[in-house]
Amino acid sequence: AEIYYETKKYNLAVTEYENTAYGYTKHPISSESGYAAIISYNEWLKFEKNTANQTLIKSKLIGSSFKFTENFPEHPEVPKVMTVTAEELYARKDYERATLASNIVIEKYPNADKKLQLSAWTVSANSSFDTGNYSESEKAYMQALQRVQANKDLGAPLKKRLAASIYK
Repeated sequence: AEIYYETKKYNLAVTEYENTAYGYTKHPISSESGYAAIISYNEWLKFEKNTANQTLIKSKLIGSSFKFTENFPEHPEVPKVMTVTAEELYARKDYERATLASNIVIEKYPNADKKLQLSAWTVSANSSFDTGNYSESEKAYMQALQRVQANKDLGAPLKKRLAASIYK
């Protein structure tokens, strides 16, 4: 896997890293192999020019991210991986899975970096709002606003959406 990665054969690196992570009984490098697969997917995306292939790679990356989180919840990169996954799913308008990914960060990693928590709460709030679940979006926007601190650039849009959630 490492040789494939070093020679920029990321598609092959992904396969080998995932085999190492999930194809055997858990061992000391299983979790690192799972994370290396995610890194390899991201590197592969940087080099892929075909839009259809990029979409396919992103879909596989999302699946790999959920599998990594499920199998290695103790890995320190899980909150970051799930936050990025939630953002990608929201961008795809896959609100149900975006909420699922953001809730993993919110519920299982409450002490994660504040920026990750802010992003997770924002995705949760926006997904709830965009699906008409205004009571949930209101709660999530309140949580997001608590994490914004004094950043007016981030706070203003959240406050507008919060107000819209309340009045809908």
